[in-house]
Amino acid sequence: MKIYFAGPLFSLAERAFNSKLVGILREKYNYEIFLPQESKENKNSDTMSIFLSDEKGVKDCDVIVAVIDGADADSGTCWEFGFAYALGKKLIIIRTGFRVLERWNSFQRPINLMMYESAIKSGGRVIEYYGKNFDELATLIKEKLENK
Repeated sequence: MKIYFAGPLFSLAERAFNSKLVGILREKYNYEIFLPQESKENKNSDTMSIFLSDEKGVKDCDVIVAVIDGADADSGTCWEFGFAYALGKKLIIIRTGFRVLERWNSFQRPINLMMYESAIKSGGRVIEYYGKNFDELATLIKEKLENK
């Protein structure tokens, strides 16, 4: 199974979170994972190379695992997520923040309506994890990848 791991990558904390979780998923479960921050294209300033590398990563994957934390989802992650949805990929959202971002009448969602419904319609899931253990989170992701 090929996974595209989408999420913000602009701060040390974001890159460290991504690297730690992806490392566990690779080591424990032997998943093939494209992590954009690791690609040589994302380490240079040529924006078209970055775009084409990430676009190919989405096209080549079976599933997107996207980190949707913070006050609003990262715009690049949203694009990757929407593009993957248009290609018919399975979508899994990871949410580790506990703020409620969307309110529709009396119904509340922890993430954007379009992101949430895309994940569900794709056959994917939303993982809300408020613990502190990366191994536990990796296990939850594995279970969702296997539709448990």
